[in-house]
Amino acid sequence: MEISESATGSEFQALDEVQMCRRAAEVTLDADELAIFASHSSVKVRTYLASNPGLTEPIIWQLASDTEPRVRQKLAANRHLPMFILESLCEDEHPAVAASAERTIKSLNKGDSLGEVVFAFFNKDFRQAG
Repeated sequence: MEISESATGSEFQALDEVQMCRRAAEVTLDADELAIFASHSSVKVRTYLASNPGLTEPIIWQLASDTEPRVRQKLAANRHLPMFILESLCEDEHPAVAASAERTIKSLNKGDSLGEVVFAFFNKDFRQAG
């Protein structure tokens, strides 16, 4: 089953959990779709949504107050959140959420991009091999 570009709520009902998770991670979701996923009963779907770099601020706050720590922890690892939201997640009652937010902030402050991390990894391997 192919997932349409702008699925409506009724179209989402036809998707299984795996398809919903894939869709929740897509950057192209509109505000209505984000709201559907943020209110979904599946923790997995909300967790996938929390890693989406295209979240709007109202959805970010909704996920930041999710009752499930795994959702908040995944959100805290999202490098596309505003710094003030990451800082608020550092105060989360669940230690893993707070630690994840702290790691994300440190990573952003160091300027570690994926490219820099990969370069450093391979550069280290070449130095060890030589």
